[in-house]
Amino acid sequence: MGTATKPEYQHFVPQFLLRNFAHPYKPAGPRKRGKRKDENGIYFNELVVRNVDLTQDPPVICEKPVKRILGEMDMYDDDHPATATAAAAATAPESSKPSQTERNLEKMLGQLESKASAVFQKITKAYKEDVKDKAEGTDFGPASVELTRGERDLIRKFLFILKYRGMRFRKRFYHATAETYDDDDRELLLEYMAERGYAKPLDVWHDNIKAIIDVEMDTEGRWVKELPKRMYHMDAQWFISHTEFYYMAICTPSSPDEEFILTDNSYNIFEGPNTFVKDGNTGPVQPFYHTPLHMFAPVSPNLMIVLRAMTFPNPLEDTDKAVLEYRRLVRKVVLDDVYGPGMARSLLEDLPVAKAQNSYCRFVNNQFEWIGDKIPGRRKDDKFYFTIFPLPSKHVNTINTILLDNASYCSSVVFNDTAAFTKTLEWFLAAPCFMAKTVTGWDKDVRGKLFDKLETLSRSLGSKQKMLRGFLEAPVGYNFTGFLKWNAQKHRLIKKLMQDTGDSESILKELDDLMNPKTEFQKIYHSLGGSEDSMLYDFDQAQRMWTLRVKIDSWSRGVDESIRQRNRNILEEAYLRVSPARYFVFAKVSRIKIAAAELSKGKEYPVDVVGPEDIIAQARHIIPEPENFNRLIHNAMRGYQLINRGMWRKDTWDNMTPNVSGFMKIFTIQMMVDAPGSICDCGIPEVEHLARLAHLHVLNADLHSRYAEGPNVMALLEDDQQIELLTRSFVRKAFADASKGEASEPLVGGLVASLKEKMGDASVNRLEVVIFDFAYPTPPSDWYHKGGKGSVSLRMVWIFVLGPLLWLIGFMWLTFTKARQGMRGSVNLRSRGRA
Repeated sequence: MGTATKPEYQHFVPQFLLRNFAHPYKPAGPRKRGKRKDENGIYFNELVVRNVDLTQDPPVICEKPVKRILGEMDMYDDDHPATATAAAAATAPESSKPSQTERNLEKMLGQLESKASAVFQKITKAYKEDVKDKAEGTDFGPASVELTRGERDLIRKFLFILKYRGMRFRKRFYHATAETYDDDDRELLLEYMAERGYAKPLDVWHDNIKAIIDVEMDTEGRWVKELPKRMYHMDAQWFISHTEFYYMAICTPSSPDEEFILTDNSYNIFEGPNTFVKDGNTGPVQPFYHTPLHMFAPVSPNLMIVLRAMTFPNPLEDTDKAVLEYRRLVRKVVLDDVYGPGMARSLLEDLPVAKAQNSYCRFVNNQFEWIGDKIPGRRKDDKFYFTIFPLPSKHVNTINTILLDNASYCSSVVFNDTAAFTKTLEWFLAAPCFMAKTVTGWDKDVRGKLFDKLETLSRSLGSKQKMLRGFLEAPVGYNFTGFLKWNAQKHRLIKKLMQDTGDSESILKELDDLMNPKTEFQKIYHSLGGSEDSMLYDFDQAQRMWTLRVKIDSWSRGVDESIRQRNRNILEEAYLRVSPARYFVFAKVSRIKIAAAELSKGKEYPVDVVGPEDIIAQARHIIPEPENFNRLIHNAMRGYQLINRGMWRKDTWDNMTPNVSGFMKIFTIQMMVDAPGSICDCGIPEVEHLARLAHLHVLNADLHSRYAEGPNVMALLEDDQQIELLTRSFVRKAFADASKGEASEPLVGGLVASLKEKMGDASVNRLEVVIFDFAYPTPPSDWYHKGGKGSVSLRMVWIFVLGPLLWLIGFMWLTFTKARQGMRGSVNLRSRGRA
């Protein structure tokens, strides 16, 4: 049972930091005789801060005592809602009063704050002395402060505790039972609670805070292995990352007219890529990938600590090739592999800061060397020399904008000078939407309300600046639950790795397989000779190939069509000589680009992940020559596009009509016969062998002449076109017969069986469709006997005579129209010349 103790107002922003923003309270009117405090209950000369009260609508600027802002009643206690008031806490039953364990936690936090405040005072003192020296003209360089390794580590630990004990994490852990815990690590936390015997998530939070406060960050780094054994491993990993993969920089505004602000959650905010996804199954928008690149800790209106990720270039360190390669690897893993190469950008990429210098090494002749008798390693007596970097207005305003943009659930925005804050607010309203004020995610309504309040406040301060806002629809993730399960398994493996069970090699392999699963595309690409190193370059080149193809077509508009087609052919022949892996990527890029263009015009067009190029790529091992492989994909993509654009349909082979449509069908058939060339040269030895057998059979039996004599469309084709179509038809029939076990000859059956042995039945069936529907369009086996549903007589006369005649009339009309336009153009030019 808890002990009866008086409720306490506990700050999630420590009072020693709030005092840096404070000033003595001076009421606006004259002080009444005998009154120690005004009507608001604030004592005269009591330390207060100026703040925007966001709990009111419209918000107001007011002054509040340091001891009653940015905190809660009994913040760490169980059975108290986050919004508990002092009155409610005072009347709570004894059983709900804070336990001794909770009071012990508050005591530990107080001791940590006391130690940290001494280090922060050291920083603020160095800054104030520098300001004084500059005012007296005795010093003009940037301010600096010396910290020991222990002091630096203490600050890092304290800043993480400020983040971890904030309202975001109280909300995360504040559940009466484990069943109601609903954060994205639910599966892992429930496993941990069952393993350690915890009843409530809040107990896990309390013990995690204690473990972090207690851990001794020894110079040998043993604590990195020990901490995950003493607390919830997910949050232990996060603390380790917070301290080991960021460096600390101290910043100040370069202009005396600018200041930093402070919000409830300043110490919880990060800058970096932050994505959301809409759960395709359940509907709500969920947080997805995010990567903190910068984190912030306001110290005073003039000082801000920024934690900057190690992924950014460091000119001094990067002279060491090993360090540079490691930095590139880290950037690839945490940014490029997640968001795409070069896609993850930072608003503070050019922040003018650097790592602190130290007492154990120096930079000489483009390399680091150890000072004196120092040998590599960390020591307790190491010292770090932190420059206090002056920031230009752009960076000060960007940091303040990030803090304001994340103030949706805040109660206050604390500032020092009203004029400086007014400028900050104006800059925020005018900032482009890629920096902030984009509404998305599950809290879009709350964010929209915040932006309304800040715009109203700016108006009340005399600004006429309108707020620029953006809206971004979250993409739909159809297997978000699967992603959470994948993420949970990843962290289970990381936990095993950190526990050092002696089986690290197999765990690393399992983790690599989980983190780098080969997609079907990657498997195909690698089978074509590509690699992870070449993939990005091939994608870039494929994009350039597509762009060049489009530009050549665009630039040559108005040129004779025969010349345009010749240019296309030259370019295509050049493309056919690239590597199979690159041509495969080019085919996929082209198909997607064409689909996007057709859909943008309101037309129907398939957007399939798998296309003809994938089916052919899976048959690469049966196509000896790379150029034949590329040409087969090229032919298949041509047919695929014509079919999906409606220029080639199944009924093209029949339903001939005595009009322009009938003539166009004949023209299309001729094109689809001539464009890909002979199936005897398709590049697949077994198919080529079958095709040559069929070709000889057609010639020896003079089949093309016999079919052309009857009442059918064959009569309208050239001899070589007739032979090619018959050849294709016989080859496709051989495939169909062999699949049913009805091959006409053992040799034919053996060739098809050889293909199936190399590829499998299903793959051969898919390849058959691609070859005979797309790459080498083939008519039904009985097409020659149908006569196109008509005869050569009167209908063919219509097709031969009226078709060309209508085309001729159309061509003459087009020529006449262009001539008239040309005449008008020349008249206009002459008129402008006279003017």
